[in-house]
Amino acid sequence: MSKSFVFKVERGSLDFDAILSTGETLKLTILESNTNQLQEIEDNKESLSSLELTRKHLSENLKGERAQEFIDDLMENGSLADFYVGINEQFRALKGIKRKN
Repeated sequence: MSKSFVFKVERGSLDFDAILSTGETLKLTILESNTNQLQEIEDNKESLSSLELTRKHLSENLKGERAQEFIDDLMENGSLADFYVGINEQFRALKGIKRKN
């Protein structure tokens, strides 16, 4: 008897602590970018609107009581590149753990 394949459609998420430039700590959750968002970025990568797209996607993917405050602080006082490198490393680590199980 063969076992059926089951695929659950589910976006990955990551809970993290965000420290604002004021020193205050927020608890936030970020969802992995979905296929539509990745396609939107690919379609507009040569455009000047890429920063606006990044802000839009952060607003769509960040969850938490003060997520918008974190986005504003990150855009003004932080590094988007460093943020995304750190988040992507964490998502890769989570996927690696799931594969081992």
